[in-house]
Amino acid sequence: YAIGCDGITVVAGSVLAETNKVISNNLQITEGSILTAKAGILYADTIENQGTLRLTSGQLSSVVSGAGTTEISGNVSATAKINQDITIGEEAGLYISASNITTDVQNAGRLSLNAGTLTQNVSGTGQTFISGNVSNYAAINQSVIINSATDKLTTAFDKLAGTITNRGNLVLTSGTIDKYIGGS
Repeated sequence: YAIGCDGITVVAGSVLAETNKVISNNLQITEGSILTAKAGILYADTIENQGTLRLTSGQLSSVVSGAGTTEISGNVSATAKINQDITIGEEAGLYISASNITTDVQNAGRLSLNAGTLTQNVSGTGQTFISGNVSNYAAINQSVIINSATDKLTTAFDKLAGTITNRGNLVLTSGTIDKYIGGS
């Protein structure tokens, strides 16, 4: 089954959407409400989230906006902007272009940046992985791992607060090197 057409689907409570059914029209999540869903079933033109959008797996291709929070509780990739607070759980991971992050990120798991420019701070007990060509203008207050020889992070050194593992290219634009930069 699919929920589609030109209407609006409103979530006003706690709703679980974990099957292979599809929500393909405009989606609104009201304040205080929670939608727990596989990202891959959300094909909405817009997701207006004033509550909590909890993504458990899959690929998010819809732009998320609003005063709510997007929680990542599984492995999720995103090809669209997330224009609100992002929280990544301990056993979770988000694979996204740095340019698609428009607010600060609380990361207790794995944030994988595959391209773009990071302008929002990242903090938490997790790790930030670089798996592409990424420019950084924000504070990354956790471990940074540049995955492989083809990956590159361009940044000021003082923007990196955690440990650094460099298996690729770390281009430092300014700052003072005051800690060890490791390899493999």
